[in-house]
Amino acid sequence: MALKRNRTEYGSSMAWTALVLSMILVPLLTLVTDGGRILFVRNRLQTATDAACEDAAWSAADFRAWRDSSTTTFETNYYWLARAQSMFYQSLSDQGTVQYSAYVSIFPDYTGAFMNCSSSAQLPLLSGAGMVASPVTINATSSSRIRFRNVP
Repeated sequence: MALKRNRTEYGSSMAWTALVLSMILVPLLTLVTDGGRILFVRNRLQTATDAACEDAAWSAADFRAWRDSSTTTFETNYYWLARAQSMFYQSLSDQGTVQYSAYVSIFPDYTGAFMNCSSSAQLPLLSGAGMVASPVTINATSSSRIRFRNVP
């Protein structure tokens, strides 16, 4: 015996499929997009932190003191700090495109002749559009030692 179909129900499965897919696929796509943005910002932030720390270690080194007495010390002026911060922000020239805010902190370690750098970025999520969602905080750290090279 064949089942009789009601003609008013034709196409209703397509509407249900579209509804279910929109409830599942749209949130998944926003999560994938947010995940890609988080990885992108994390990599850019780490690269910029490494560059700022290397620049600070290189700029803060007192070459005259090392040349004259072979001691590893820092310069007494803080010009190196502004230079390292400038290097950090130049490395993050795409902040407006991805829409995140970042800052860096640079701390010299006078006993070990190291520069320690930490940075943080605030990234608003796309999946929070229309809802209350706090931005994601991404952190990066780096350390760089003052190095000199003997030139014959």
